[in-house]
Amino acid sequence: AAAVAGYQTAFDDTLVDYDLITALLGYICRSAYEDGAVLVFLPGWDDIMRQKNLLLETPPFNDSRRFVLHLLHSGVPTSEQRKAFRRPPPGVRKLILATNIAETSITIDDVAFVINSGRVKEKNYDPHLRLTTLESVWTSKASAIQRKGRAGRVRAGVCFHLFSRTRFSSLKDVQESELLRTPLEELLLQAKAMGVAEGGAGSLGEFLQKAVDPPHPKAVRNAVELLTAVGALDDQEGLTELGARLAAVALDPKLCKVVLWSYLFGCAGPALTIGCALASRDPFMLPYNDEQKKRAKSAKFNLSLGMESDFIALLQAIQQWDQTKRSRGAGGAYRWAEQQFLMPSCLTMVSDVCGQIANDFQRGGYPNPRGHGWWNDSDRSLGLLSNIVGIGLYPNLAQRRAGDQQFSTKSGQKAKINQGSVNALRTQRLAQPCARDQELLAFADLSRSSYMFMMSNTCPVEPLALVLFSGSLEVVGTEPWLG
Repeated sequence: AAAVAGYQTAFDDTLVDYDLITALLGYICRSAYEDGAVLVFLPGWDDIMRQKNLLLETPPFNDSRRFVLHLLHSGVPTSEQRKAFRRPPPGVRKLILATNIAETSITIDDVAFVINSGRVKEKNYDPHLRLTTLESVWTSKASAIQRKGRAGRVRAGVCFHLFSRTRFSSLKDVQESELLRTPLEELLLQAKAMGVAEGGAGSLGEFLQKAVDPPHPKAVRNAVELLTAVGALDDQEGLTELGARLAAVALDPKLCKVVLWSYLFGCAGPALTIGCALASRDPFMLPYNDEQKKRAKSAKFNLSLGMESDFIALLQAIQQWDQTKRSRGAGGAYRWAEQQFLMPSCLTMVSDVCGQIANDFQRGGYPNPRGHGWWNDSDRSLGLLSNIVGIGLYPNLAQRRAGDQQFSTKSGQKAKINQGSVNALRTQRLAQPCARDQELLAFADLSRSSYMFMMSNTCPVEPLALVLFSGSLEVVGTEPWLG
């Protein structure tokens, strides 16, 4: 008891103790427990890779004659995930490092032991930062019980929770309502369109206060301000004509407005594809060794066509997938996707969503955004397209001075570019020219690690595009560079 108390005092239990997990695996293997697979629940991909690398450096786990290691994560190819369900040869113990993907809906029948870190990666909306971040948080009690149930599904099993009873008693009974964890723009826009939040200023806040778990008032104000800025609501929270049109499309209001802009600039089809891709799961696989990382980065860079834009890489991935499927059939398309480190299931989903959203626009009286016409006569102007999408993500913008490695977001957070981005290796100026010796970068996603914010799906944007499309302006001073 004294040793446990000392450990709890010395170690921050909000972090994953990889050494403790390694030691616990050693204890399981040395003990009188019977053979059986071990399932280790970790928060995210970075944690899985750190634990994997530690095990591969630590005897006896680096002995392939005694241990086989599998990774379960939504970004791992399905063919690799299936290997986790196979029973190993006699005398070989299977170790599975997984996120909460293994918590429900799947059963690995030879799992006899579960190690639960108690952490999970979860998207949360911070109303003060006005950003959605992906963070490692404590699981709920229900989740901890569910994880325990993964051990011994078809035989006796043991679960090791890496947190105290006191910590368990402080956990939420169930995961927080999505209403408390996500931006509210789409919900509020639909509420106005359906007429369930009638009234003037303040009516939307009053409507959401009726919820069982009402969101933070600042989250409501942020959503109202953003909808007003994009022109969906007027100053009295009334639905505008533009707002009614945005509400008729099953897409995030910001991304929907990007597609509307793109009609005017002749690139509606590509903008629709990028918008649907950003609203869906990332189709790029997660490489899990150095050789794969090198090949995956090269493949994504080639898809970006040198545009320094993850949005262009997404566009090319979807377009080439569709073209390959038509010319080489499903089998040829699947082989092409694996070579490009892309997940066919995600590509198929994005293509299907594009068709559904295109129908929404047509029902609203617009030309088919994927059709031929003046609304797609500039669809090869990739620089223009990338800027339109980037500015449409406002306020997800960051800047840095030439030579700086870290960016500052609009909310003041220091951030770096995620290693999965085509811009990840850039520590100097991007190739795109930028006024005042600064760089502006748009990002679709922001995740928080233990030491830094990381931006994913990024592209540089032009200051002029920011001035034209980001909303109302207030001039607070003049300088020579303004001309």
